[in-house]
Amino acid sequence: HLVYSINPQVHASDYHSLVETIEAVPATIETARSFTDKAEVHISPVTFKMRWNPNATGEEAREVTTGVDLRQMSLFGAGWTLGCIQQMVTEGLSHVTFFESVGMKGVIQSDEPLASDFFPAEPNTWYPLALVFWWLNTQSGDQLRPLSESSSHEMTGLADEQGALLASFSDQSRSVALPSEFVGGTAYVLNINNLEEWRRCARVENWLDPLADIKVGETLDIPGNALIILKKNRR
Repeated sequence: HLVYSINPQVHASDYHSLVETIEAVPATIETARSFTDKAEVHISPVTFKMRWNPNATGEEAREVTTGVDLRQMSLFGAGWTLGCIQQMVTEGLSHVTFFESVGMKGVIQSDEPLASDFFPAEPNTWYPLALVFWWLNTQSGDQLRPLSESSSHEMTGLADEQGALLASFSDQSRSVALPSEFVGGTAYVLNINNLEEWRRCARVENWLDPLADIKVGETLDIPGNALIILKKNRR
C-alpha cells in the first residue's frame, strides 16, 4: 500500500481556506497514484491540523493541545469531514482513516477531559462529525455517490439508494432544488438551534429524535452551518 496523511492547515487556518482545501483532495490522490502502478492508495490519517510541528524547538511540541483545533467539535468540522469524504468517493478511494477515536482530536470527548479550559466539551460528548460517520455506517457503501446538487464552496453531500447527507458551510440560509427521488421524504436538520439537545441524546445513541424533521418538497430551505439527513419516501 501507498499511505499518506493530509490536513488542511499547512498554509492558512481561516474557514474559507479550509473549505477550499476540500477541492484539493482529488489532486493528492491522483499524485499518489502516479507514483505506483500496483500499490493501493490509502489516506491515513486525515486530521484538522498537523499532528506535530516539525519546526518546534521548545515545550510547544509536547503540549497536549498540539494539533488540536476547536472546530473538531463544531458543525463546520462535520461539514469539512463530509466534503473530504465526498471527494474521496468521487476518486474511488477505498481506504481512509479519520482523526482519533476519543478526545480533542476524536469524535467524542473522553470521560476525563484534558485541557478543558482550552477545549470546552463535556465528558462523553459526541461531536457533530460523529453524525457523519454514523450515517455512513448505516448506508450501502458501494452505492454512495456525490450529490450533484452540492457545491464544495457552499454545500457538500453524499447520496445512496436510501437517502442523502448534506452539509452547509455558509452562514446564510438558502433554498435548494432537490432531485425528484427525495420529494415527499423527510429531512432531519442539525444546526446551532438543536445542537446541545442532540449532544445530550447522542450519548445514549438517540441520534435522530432531537433533530428537526421536515417534509421535503421540490425545494428545501437549508439553514447555514447545518447537517441535513434526507430520507426517501418509501411508500
